Amino acid sequence: FPVTIGHAKVVLHYLTLNNHREKNMSNGFVHRAGAGKTYHWGMDNPCVKISGADTNGQFDYIEDTMKPGFELGTHYHKEHYETFYVLDGELIFTIDGEEIVATAGDCLHVPPMVKHSLKTVSGGKSLMIYQPSGFAALLEVFATMSAEDGNDPEKMRQINEAHDIWND
Repeated sequence: FPVTIGHAKVVLHYLTLNNHREKNMSNGFVHRAGAGKTYHWGMDNPCVKISGADTNGQFDYIEDTMKPGFELGTHYHKEHYETFYVLDGELIFTIDGEEIVATAGDCLHVPPMVKHSLKTVSGGKSLMIYQPSGFAALLEVFATMSAEDGNDPEKMRQINEAHDIWND
C-alpha cells in the first residue's frame, strides 16, 4: 500500500524478518550479511541492522537499497541528525537547496533543521545513521498501517511529525 514519506509515495509490499544475530561479545551482537529487519517497498528496501532498542535510543543504523527511480521528497528534522554513507550506485541529494551527486565512498551529514531530499536514477545502496533513534520505529508503524491509513494525508502528516519528519 502507498505510504508518504516527505512528499514521496512508496508502496509497502511485505516485511522480511531475518534477525540472525550471533552473540559473541559481552552485551553485543554481530549481524551477518543479509540479517536484519527488511521492509520491501516498491522502490525502497530499508533493512534495520541496529535500532534504538539496541542502543538505548541513541541511534538507528539502516542499510537502504533503492531501486532506479526512487525519490524521497524534501523534508527536515527538528531534532534528528542523518548521516548517509553511499555503498553503491549514484544517489542525488538536495541539501539546503544544493544538489550533490554522491557515489560509493561518499559520506553526507544532515543536521537538524536542514531541508533535504534524495533520489536515484539508476538505483543505489547506502548506510544511514539516524540519531537519536526513531526511524526504525517509523518503519515499524508503516508496516502495521492499512492501505486506507497510507492514503490519508492527515494521518500520514501526524505519523511523520510524531517521528520528527516535517514538510513545511
